[in-house]
Amino acid sequence: PRPLITCVKTNAEIPVKRLGVWMKAAAEEKDLEEMRGEGWQGRLMTERWEDEEIGDECFSWISECKTLPTHTVSAMQELYQQMLPTRVYHREKTGLQTDSDVMCRLCRKQPETQAHILSGCSALVQTKYLARHNAALKTIFFELLKEAELVDKVPPWYSSAEPKALYESEKVKAYWDVPLYAESIEVRSNRIDARLVYKKEKRVILLEMSCPWISNREMKDKEKTLKYAPLRYELGKQLPGYSVQQHNIVVDVLGGCSASVRSSIKKLFGSKGDAVLRRVQKAVISGTLNIARNFKIATR
Repeated sequence: PRPLITCVKTNAEIPVKRLGVWMKAAAEEKDLEEMRGEGWQGRLMTERWEDEEIGDECFSWISECKTLPTHTVSAMQELYQQMLPTRVYHREKTGLQTDSDVMCRLCRKQPETQAHILSGCSALVQTKYLARHNAALKTIFFELLKEAELVDKVPPWYSSAEPKALYESEKVKAYWDVPLYAESIEVRSNRIDARLVYKKEKRVILLEMSCPWISNREMKDKEKTLKYAPLRYELGKQLPGYSVQQHNIVVDVLGGCSASVRSSIKKLFGSKGDAVLRRVQKAVISGTLNIARNFKIATR
């Protein structure tokens, strides 16, 4: 008979060939229990581990970063442990905030939490949030332009290159942040992030990017789909016979995305999808770390 090993804790018998897999699962379970016990500092990581939609995909970008700077790793750990020096953090954890005023020092509209600074501060919407949004979206947009032979090469995800408003050939027409003027119905939300019209194949691809807080991914996806329903209807009227597909690329501020986003990326790029998604993740995370770093400087 094949030898078995018995787990003292659960009294379960584990075949020797399965020992490595079992030990890995046991180590992960132990880590998760320790994180749950850490309260404040373990809350975000616990949510990540328990989020079945994500799994370990939110960390896949690390696999391509063989020479990842130490300060980047430590900065990410700081955010996962919710140690950004906000007023709420200092009141709840360090005791340095002794008065009751925890309103954001940048916008003065909401309590100054880590979630607020990284994704909900109105003072950063048109600057830092927009820069992060565009850096992630243009990674996908340039890839589609390259496949459509509208550009010769795709710039790196960290490049400062900005897309033009319009690219056009005999086969494809691509728009970046250009409003659609309605003819049939009233369309209030007429400025979707990007759209590509494939004339020969008679199809339209709409891209909408968003970088919400971790717990708002699903809500943001539904919001984007509902928001642009009139625009999709109008495109169907203006381009009869064309199929219209909207892809909501919702990647949270720490790089996490749902299965639906991974599915959309694979539909757009096939086997290259995973590599493209990792570059999008890196662009989002880089933008988030930049926001955190600038917040620290601004509030010293």
